[in-house]
Amino acid sequence: MMKRIRNEALLKRFGQRLREARNAKGLTQEVFEEEFGVDQSRLGRIERGEANVTLSSASMLADAVGVPLSQLLAESE
Repeated sequence: MMKRIRNEALLKRFGQRLREARNAKGLTQEVFEEEFGVDQSRLGRIERGEANVTLSSASMLADAVGVPLSQLLAESE
């Protein structure tokens, strides 16, 4: 059985970059929920680095804000 691993730095980096990209597109959390079906409280947890998202969800979120997934995951800019 694989040990459950949680990379806090990666989660925070992903969330911060997601928030920056969402804000750059002028999308509020409310509009994001309406357009993409991601609950505002869930989106808030993701953007604060408190929620661990699946690869499928991460890809959908990147598409929603119009940036490559690699940009949200990269260690440096």
